[in-house]
Amino acid sequence: MKKLPLSFDETILLLIQNVIPISLPICRLAACLTLVWFIAACSAKETQAVLPEGCAIGPTDQCHATPQFLSTLNFERPVIDTTQEFAVGVLVRDLAGDRTDYQHDTWDDAGKVGPFAIDWLGNIFVAPTPVISLELNPVAEQNKIFKVDTRTGEMGEFISLPWPLPPGSGNPYGVVGLAYDCDTGSLYAASIAGSTPQDEVGVIYQIDPTSGEILSKLENVDALGIGIFRASQGRRLYYGAGRTPEIYSVLLAGDGRFSGQPRLEFSLAAQPGGSTDKAQRLQFTADNSLIVKAIEFNYSLQPTSHIQKDVYTFQYQPADDAWTLLDITEE
Repeated sequence: MKKLPLSFDETILLLIQNVIPISLPICRLAACLTLVWFIAACSAKETQAVLPEGCAIGPTDQCHATPQFLSTLNFERPVIDTTQEFAVGVLVRDLAGDRTDYQHDTWDDAGKVGPFAIDWLGNIFVAPTPVISLELNPVAEQNKIFKVDTRTGEMGEFISLPWPLPPGSGNPYGVVGLAYDCDTGSLYAASIAGSTPQDEVGVIYQIDPTSGEILSKLENVDALGIGIFRASQGRRLYYGAGRTPEIYSVLLAGDGRFSGQPRLEFSLAAQPGGSTDKAQRLQFTADNSLIVKAIEFNYSLQPTSHIQKDVYTFQYQPADDAWTLLDITEE
């Protein structure tokens, strides 16, 4: 294990703490029962008009569990790092003590990576993301999702998504956003594979995280950051548009399938002090805030692994089913 510098990019780090413990069989059973209750209460009766009774407004990814392999590392404050600042691929860092790091032999098999999501068992889903060059990330390999097994820590290819149009040099990206929904146990992936300046052929997929089966899809949408939130009028998938500085959402049916047409939520450019940057990451918090991390994006390779971001914080207003800007900071 190596010692690392103190500085790191917290914007794409997920602190693995205060989540469902799964180190003991009884805890795994409790987590399973909790998930089943959420599916029954928050999905089966959901309509397009109202959030089902007993379902709290808020984010739907709070069931993610600590990956079991982390218990063998004896880290005090482990974080999953996909910033590519300290290593190619997935990295686990300990923010306490002597700040050591760990990387399984398979974690660089996808080249440089970016978005990731964790399910209720602690499996980590991650997507390759080219930075600076395509040397480690050939274009034809970018529309894939990899899975880090919660027990063994071994990473392998989970699913290769279809290309609406053949890959080209003008757009080196594939999967650019991932999110997990505890209510339905669904994995969502945003892909812009095959899109060109003339053709918007991106797809948001709903995927079974166990079998890899594609359950539903929202086509002809170039989305970057994605996230699911239980709003006052139903559970919705929110996404940042890849071509405009706008946030959209689409209603999800009880089984997690897409229902209806996308709805414009707001424009970042229309906010006081806002800009035309695109929403690369969306994060919903327990206090019903939405954190939007926006970057300059034009489908070309980023020149550096450390990208300047504007961070917008919004607060949800249930009565209006809308979002109010709280502040904008730089990162």
